[in-house]
Amino acid sequence: ANPGGAANNYVDTGVASVTVAQPAVSKIITATNQGHTTGNNVAIGEIVTYAVTVTIPEGQSPSARLIDTLDSGLGFVDIVSITSSSGALTSSAGTFAAIASATSFSSVGAGAVNAGRLMTVNFGTLNNSDTDNATAETLTVIYRVAVLNDSTNVRGGGRNNSAAWSWTDGSVVASAPNVTIVEPTLDVVKT
Repeated sequence: ANPGGAANNYVDTGVASVTVAQPAVSKIITATNQGHTTGNNVAIGEIVTYAVTVTIPEGQSPSARLIDTLDSGLGFVDIVSITSSSGALTSSAGTFAAIASATSFSSVGAGAVNAGRLMTVNFGTLNNSDTDNATAETLTVIYRVAVLNDSTNVRGGGRNNSAAWSWTDGSVVASAPNVTIVEPTLDVVKT
């Protein structure tokens, strides 16, 4: 039954644009473990602590991963923590502590100088159930990196690394500032 009869034939079309928020990533150096170096200057054997913060948009991020590739001469020590700014962030891969424990470290190239240069953190499908656009939900991944004792790590050499956050629909990348290798100057005096 058509109560309006033939007069009930209103049809219209239109175009609408929808902007979907993208993740954002930042990476900083938070600390080093030697008091005799300053700023981003690091000595052989020094441990550098990095923090990567990812802003997660509302909804689902399938196949979410954080991949960090270090320059040659640096090696991953461990992942300290993964923390969420909100209980609205959950993962199909389990708790963030379980994800941290399952993080993989692998070599990029041959030799000791290339061992442990690649870190992969798999988050599975990440879900942000928050619906308040005014509140950004973030994940912060903190990890430590060692400056390796290798002949390629010489005074004045810069080392960098970048972290890539990827998901099914794309990726974003951030780099921390370079660390600069410092070594003592030795003077031998014969008397």
